[in-house]
Amino acid sequence: MAKESTLSDKIKMIQQGNNADETCVSFLFKEEDHTLGNALKHIINKYPEVDFCGYNIPHPLDDTMLFHIQTRGRPAVDMLKKGLEDLEFVFDQIQQKFEAKLTVYADWDAEALHSERALPSAQALPSARTLP
Repeated sequence: MAKESTLSDKIKMIQQGNNADETCVSFLFKEEDHTLGNALKHIINKYPEVDFCGYNIPHPLDDTMLFHIQTRGRPAVDMLKKGLEDLEFVFDQIQQKFEAKLTVYADWDAEALHSERALPSAQALPSARTLP
């Protein structure tokens, strides 16, 4: 029998069986799909402590995602938290880079209305540090 404990309104932790093995846990995400599942799986699978990480969408018409993590020695919930934090960092970096390029384009577009100047080359655009 599976025990459930709520981590938030959108995530429930499901531990299989009577023994509370913290290293092998499934999580039920509400209102999430492959967009979060695949990105989160990709990040968590890179951690050396993780033996297995995967997800599935039980039915295409359901808005739930089952996310499974099995680790060596560390609680699976810690790996989920770390994965969500790292994914947030990646998304923040993408947003910053996008907004920087958008500003450059908006400046160019405003000037281009009054001149025949061409779009700046990729080398002329500001660069940001590389993502992890």
